[in-house]
Amino acid sequence: MSTEDDFTFLDNYSKQIKEITFLMKSDRAAIIQKAFDLGMRELFIRASIEKYNEGNISLGRAAEMADLSYIEMFQEMHIRGVFIRYGKERLTKELNDI
Repeated sequence: MSTEDDFTFLDNYSKQIKEITFLMKSDRAAIIQKAFDLGMRELFIRASIEKYNEGNISLGRAAEMADLSYIEMFQEMHIRGVFIRYGKERLTKELNDI
């Protein structure tokens, strides 16, 4: 993707960028940065959940990939309706910690 393509891509969102710039009382560059940051965060969460669902990684590793704490990742998965795999050893340990 060339620099020219980047500007064309942003032009496609020009109206939304103007609206959110007004609503958030911020400048265009800050809004674009925030949108990019939020989008990247979401992509990492989705990618880590996908790997978790495939059984390739643990919940802890998914949290690391998404740059979230274990609890934050657990909450994200709960909100998204992801079935949490819980091993017998982990369950026993956590029950004993109560």
